[in-house]
Amino acid sequence: MLQKDKLNHFWIILVIISLSLVIWSRPAQAEDNATLLNQVVGNYKVIAQATPSQPAPDKPVHLSLTLTKANGGAAITDATVSLTPNMTGMAMSGMTLVQAIAGQPSNVYSADIPVSMEGAWLVHVMLQSPGAGTANFDLSFTVVKPAPPWPLLVGLVIVVTLAAGLAWFFLLRNKADDDEEESNQPIKP
Repeated sequence: MLQKDKLNHFWIILVIISLSLVIWSRPAQAEDNATLLNQVVGNYKVIAQATPSQPAPDKPVHLSLTLTKANGGAAITDATVSLTPNMTGMAMSGMTLVQAIAGQPSNVYSADIPVSMEGAWLVHVMLQSPGAGTANFDLSFTVVKPAPPWPLLVGLVIVVTLAAGLAWFFLLRNKADDDEEESNQPIKP
């Protein structure tokens, strides 16, 4: 019965340690954004932001462009915003034109840019509006592979080591004690 109680304690301790490591190593869920551009381009005042600020491969980059008139700050709500993504230094076949969609407020245009590889990316942006004319500019950002989850990996090594040590302590140690007791018993003729 004592052996079974020790085994139950072993599993309870192992579950508590594992859960605490998973909770501790969980990454933050909030994604920040990076301002890629904040300047006048032609007749437009453009503020371009990318989310997340550190894009990863195979996860789209969300671009938001806020457009106002350069000379007065009035919102531009009738623009057509076209984006052409490409990887710097590579001819990426299959990259298509992405149309940004006006949202709320109506002078903020958004689009998701598909990125498939690590490296420097360039997005050619073309703005067209009856009141502000046409303007072209480029946005750039770098896609990086996310860092490995070091706290989780280290925690996993610790849990496996503890599990092995506890298993030895609770299971094999008692067997060794039993064997020792048997060897100390006098042999009966």
